[in-house]
Amino acid sequence: MMKKIAFLLIMIMPVLAWGQELPENIKTTGGNTFKVKSVFPGDDSKAFLLPDGEEVYIVPATYKGYLCYRFDNNMNLIKRITINLMENDLGYQQNIEYINENIYLFLGEYDQTVKVFRLYVKIFDVKSETISDRKELYTIPSDMKSAELIENVIVSEDRGKFAVINKCVSCTDNPILKLSCYDSDLNLLWSQDGLEWDQQDLYMNNFQIDNEGNVYRLHLSNFDGTNKLAFSVYRSDEDGAHSTAIELEDHVFFDISFNVNNKSGAVTMFYGNNQCAARGVAYVEYDKEKDILRSPVLTEFPSELFANEMCTGKSTGLFSYEFRNLLPMPNGNYAFIAEQNYDETIDYIDEDVCRKELGSGSTIKGYNRGSLVIVIFSPEGKVLQFKKIPKIQQSYNSLHLGMASFVSGSSVYVLYNDNPQNDTLSNENKAIYKGDDNCSNILLRISEKGEVSRYVLPADVNCKITPATVRVLNDNEVFYCGRLKSEYRAAKIRLN
Repeated sequence: MMKKIAFLLIMIMPVLAWGQELPENIKTTGGNTFKVKSVFPGDDSKAFLLPDGEEVYIVPATYKGYLCYRFDNNMNLIKRITINLMENDLGYQQNIEYINENIYLFLGEYDQTVKVFRLYVKIFDVKSETISDRKELYTIPSDMKSAELIENVIVSEDRGKFAVINKCVSCTDNPILKLSCYDSDLNLLWSQDGLEWDQQDLYMNNFQIDNEGNVYRLHLSNFDGTNKLAFSVYRSDEDGAHSTAIELEDHVFFDISFNVNNKSGAVTMFYGNNQCAARGVAYVEYDKEKDILRSPVLTEFPSELFANEMCTGKSTGLFSYEFRNLLPMPNGNYAFIAEQNYDETIDYIDEDVCRKELGSGSTIKGYNRGSLVIVIFSPEGKVLQFKKIPKIQQSYNSLHLGMASFVSGSSVYVLYNDNPQNDTLSNENKAIYKGDDNCSNILLRISEKGEVSRYVLPADVNCKITPATVRVLNDNEVFYCGRLKSEYRAAKIRLN
C-alpha cells in the first residue's frame, strides 16, 4: 500500500541542539599516537574487546597474513603482533571472527593430487600469541584452485553459533551454495548442500544468523518461472529453505537490505522511477514468531525534502543517495540510514551512472558526501521519526569522508568528520569539510522522540576519523581510529 507522509513536512530540517559538550553519560578515551608500516584501516579489518577490557584490531596486511594491534584500557598501543599463514593457507580477508575469546581464521587448501578443497579453521590466541593447528570443517570435490574459497562467515549476536557459506562452482553441473552451521566449539549442527544460486544475483552474500542457529537470506529466486526477490529461512529441522517472494509494485527498487534480530526482522529499500532518484522508502515486516512476511508498506517522501541538496539530478527524488545501515533497536523499532553519495572520479561513459543536473549545486571532480536521512520505523513499518541532517564533505581521497552509525539504548548515533566552522554556524549553513587535518569529530544523537543533539568530541580524542574503522564492541562501547598528520590514534566512546 502507498502511504504519503505530508505530516513530515515540518520535521525535514530538524532543529539541532547545536555544538553541545558531551553529557556525563558519554565518555571518550583516546590513546597515544603511533606510526604504521602498512595500511591500517579498512572494511575487512575487525575490532574485538578482550575480557580484561583491552582492545584488539586485526588488519589483513597481505594475502599471507594479518597484523594485530593490541591496545590497553586507555587505548594506548601496547604492541603489534604479526599473524603469518602457511604457504597453502587460502582465505578471504574478511573471514576473521572473535569466538570463545580467541580469533578464528577461516581458511582453505586446494589438494591438487585428489582434486578436493579442504576448509578449516586456525585459532589465534592473543595473549600467548600462538596459532593452533588447523581444525577441519569439511572437504568438497574441486577442479579449480580458487573457486571454492569460503564465501562468507556469519556469527550470531551471542557468538555461540556461526555459519560458513561456500560457493561451489565445480561440485555439480550447476553452481551451488553450501551452508554449514556450527557451535562455538566447532561442532557441526546442520548442513545443507545444493542451495539455489544465481550468478547474477546482487544479493548473494546477504546472510544473517540468529542465536538459535537459523540462517536468513535475501536473494533472487525462481517462482513459477519468474525471478523474484525472495526472503529465505534455513533451519536444522528442514531440508531446503522456507522462501517467500516479496511482491513489489511497479517501481524501480534499489539499495535493498534486511536485518533480523532475535525478535523480529525487516526488509527495506528505496523506490522511484530510476535508481538515481529515491521517491520513497519501502518496508517489509518479518514476523519471526509466525515465520511470515507482511505486505510491503511504501512511504512516499514529500517534495519539500528534495530542497537544499548538495546536488540534484534531472528526476524528482533524493538524488544519488545510498543505503548505509539498518539498525534494530531494543524496543523493536528499526533505524534506516542513508547518505548522499556522488563521486566524479572518472569520465563517465556508462549511461546507467547517476549524473547530477548541469549547474546543480557545488561538487568537485572527486568524492562528494552530502546530507544524511534517518527514518525510524515501528516493527510494522509505520514511520515514527524522519530526520534529514545537512552536511557536505568533499575530497580527492574518500578515506575520511562519510559516516558510521550505531544504536545504543533507545537512541541512534552517527559519527563523522566536519568543518570546525560548523561548530558555531546554524544548521541552515554548511561549511564544507575538505578532508583536512583540521576537523571536528561530530557525534549525533537521535532520540526515540526525534530529538537531535550534535556533540563535538573533545580534543584529546580528536583525529581525522576513518569511518571504515568504526566497530561496535558491545551495546555501549564503540572503537574507532584516525590520522593525526603522519600518525594514527585509536579511541573509544562509551555510552552509559
